[in-house]
Amino acid sequence: MILRGSVPSAVLGMDTGITVITPGTYHLSEALQDGEKPYKVAYLLHGLYGNNSSWADYTMLPAYAGDYHMIFIMPEAARSFYTDMACGQAYFTYISEELPAICRKTFQISSKREDTFVIGGSAGGYGALRLGLTFPERFGCIMAFSSAGLFMEENVRDVKTNWSGCSLKDADEKTRLMLRDMEAAFGPGLICRPEDSLIQLAGKAAGEGRSFPKICMSCGDQDPYLEENRRFKHILETLPEISLFYEEIPGCHDWHYFDKALQNSLDRFCRE
Repeated sequence: MILRGSVPSAVLGMDTGITVITPGTYHLSEALQDGEKPYKVAYLLHGLYGNNSSWADYTMLPAYAGDYHMIFIMPEAARSFYTDMACGQAYFTYISEELPAICRKTFQISSKREDTFVIGGSAGGYGALRLGLTFPERFGCIMAFSSAGLFMEENVRDVKTNWSGCSLKDADEKTRLMLRDMEAAFGPGLICRPEDSLIQLAGKAAGEGRSFPKICMSCGDQDPYLEENRRFKHILETLPEISLFYEEIPGCHDWHYFDKALQNSLDRFCRE
């Protein structure tokens, strides 16, 4: 079953889009049965150029929901970089705090850590890692596919160095849009806060002795973010108590790859 609509968010101060996919057997008679086993839940995050419908529109996600007895929750994050934006909405707080509370009241989902997943691709991979490393005790597994922004502090610094004080009239539209997005997320001064840095979040969690979820990273062997993913993987491997699975599979930064990566990871980590 595919549900598309909006939810009222007090955190965002507006209605916001959401897509939810449940197993095909999810219906009223089943929900009313005593002792019915709760569903596993995955919060599935879109990329910078996507929206809350992207995973449902471009992958075999409806089939996977039934295969893995799982409900997929796909929120809207716009072009926020999964931050509480300096000049915009608090999307990170919405996705990390308000959205799970709404979903627990609405759907028959498990509250167990081992049944709770956060997944994302491209910028959504950054969002999934950020959410899972900020609140590691909440999730059984983080899945991040061809993630962009793994070194967000470097990305922000590069934009600041290259464009601070410069006229953008000669820049291409993609560059102008990226600068506007980063200024909205990180402020006109382009300051990357500690909570925006995955490396700092992972190091902080390790230093505090917190229990990490399993981490599954995947990247296409022709993906433009391949070297960045390899570098991040090597850093994670130096941290104590990290359970990291990393794979490279044939593919580019497109939906053929993302669908295959999702299927591989669900099959590895979500089978009964």
